[in-house]
Amino acid sequence: MLILAGLLSLCFWGLLAIFTSITTGTIKIGSVYIDIKSIASIIYIWSFICIVFSIFGVIAGVLAIKRRMINYAILFGLLGFFGIGPFLMSSLLSVAAVVLIVESQQEFT
Repeated sequence: MLILAGLLSLCFWGLLAIFTSITTGTIKIGSVYIDIKSIASIIYIWSFICIVFSIFGVIAGVLAIKRRMINYAILFGLLGFFGIGPFLMSSLLSVAAVVLIVESQQEFT
């Protein structure tokens, strides 16, 4: 579940960064027009941060499958929570997976 959450978030933020780099134009929010290029750097920074957190989620999933290092699996799973994916699905999957890891902690070595 953590691997799925991490990959979902990785794809979402990676594609958002790619589409931001190739998109031009303006967005109308209320009565304000915002140029895409003016907010591109904010999107790139936020994408990078979320991609890093998503990688932690994938690592936690691998640790959980191998049933090794439960402390790191829980820590990285909680960090994967912050790799906010589309519709918060990655965060919800990360929390559910961490709960399952904690419930099955006697199986880890």
